[in-house]
Amino acid sequence: MSVGTTNGGSGVFVGDGIVQSSNNDNSSAFSSVNTSFLEGANNSTAIVCNDFEVTKDNTLYVGNYEMYPNFLSGGAVKTITSNYNVTKDDWFFICDTTISGFTMTLPDPTGLSGKHWVFLKTHPSQVVTIDTATSALINGNTDESITNNYEKKWIVCDGTNFYVIGNG
Repeated sequence: MSVGTTNGGSGVFVGDGIVQSSNNDNSSAFSSVNTSFLEGANNSTAIVCNDFEVTKDNTLYVGNYEMYPNFLSGGAVKTITSNYNVTKDDWFFICDTTISGFTMTLPDPTGLSGKHWVFLKTHPSQVVTIDTATSALINGNTDESITNNYEKKWIVCDGTNFYVIGNG
């Protein structure tokens, strides 16, 4: 176990094989192994990360996953009007089907255990289809549909598949 940094910079580091760029400030790692803080990743913290690169400023990573500012705070709220590839940084979608129906494609679930997304359809016509980018399933099916005006689907990931935990 090493305490400190191998290349300079400032912060508190407890783990093994932790490397920080000499230009970084106020970053920290705890119970992490083979974790690198890349140039410009200031004010970031890595907790229980393994074989991982910290890439962003002002970000908390837990278990190789970005937790804040986007994950724990929910993520981005977006109005969508056509096909869209959902990301881990998204959270709430206002799905406007005024012009046409479309497909929302969920990302590869690997590493996204505990991530939530909410889809709200805001027009009575057309359908929003929620699909996956991989062979992952949603409630055991290949896709889910939102058909009614102001109907919602709240979906959570277990790292392998997706589950609808709220409808309405």
